[in-house]
Amino acid sequence: MTLLQKTLVFGVIALFVSMMVLPATGQAVVRLQGQVLGASISCPTTMDINGDGIVNSLDLAMVISHEGKNFPAADLNKDGAVNAADVSLLMNCWFAVR
Repeated sequence: MTLLQKTLVFGVIALFVSMMVLPATGQAVVRLQGQVLGASISCPTTMDINGDGIVNSLDLAMVISHEGKNFPAADLNKDGAVNAADVSLLMNCWFAVR
């Protein structure tokens, strides 16, 4: 059963998010798909939140999971809040270097 389907646009990134619950297990599954709308952006190392050397979905998951919380590593624009602006920055970086 699909609970959510939404397309979000963050600067040069279009992100399609869907969430569903697997009937057999009751487990929630989130699916992200993105598309670059066109840009050239460098990716600073500060965007590698988990420190594995690459900016990827694991870093995105960390930003999303800390939204509204005090987690300075995920506050990419350093405005004091982890929010959609930080997701936008990370998505722009992530898709620009792919």
